[in-house]
Amino acid sequence: MPVNIAALSVTIDREVATVTPFVEMLRAEQTALVRGENERVAEYADPKAKYLIELTRLGGERNRLLAAGGYSTDRAGMERCLRDYAAQAMAMGNAWRQLLTLTQAAHAANTTNGMIIATRLQHTQRALNAIFSSARMPGAYGTYGAYGADGNTVSLRTTQQLAVA
Repeated sequence: MPVNIAALSVTIDREVATVTPFVEMLRAEQTALVRGENERVAEYADPKAKYLIELTRLGGERNRLLAAGGYSTDRAGMERCLRDYAAQAMAMGNAWRQLLTLTQAAHAANTTNGMIIATRLQHTQRALNAIFSSARMPGAYGTYGAYGADGNTVSLRTTQQLAVA
């Protein structure tokens, strides 16, 4: 069965149109991370999820169209389809190469952002450890107070009376 080249081309164009602002958002998120603008970083979570949902949907549509034409649903299948329909699919080939470049940029930006976040978390944990060490308190603060290394709560109150009336 032949591939619906028109539908496949439209799908790839939509993928490019979706991944382009997604990459821009990842780069903006990276700038906010580097500057320590945590409120701005948090604002990217929902829009990123929406882009990812749409990209997943579009990728599924592309795969469905490839499979309907008897092609594998991976990069090799797409490349084979482009070769087989070279005359009809020149613009689609350009869009496909652009999509590959953009997805590589998205992957690189997401990896970098993850490393920045991990580094910040390590620094925060070291700072908390230093605070607790100087206060001779094992463990770290949690949602409900201080916790010891064993996971049990540590009382921050002393039992000594400060004054007697």
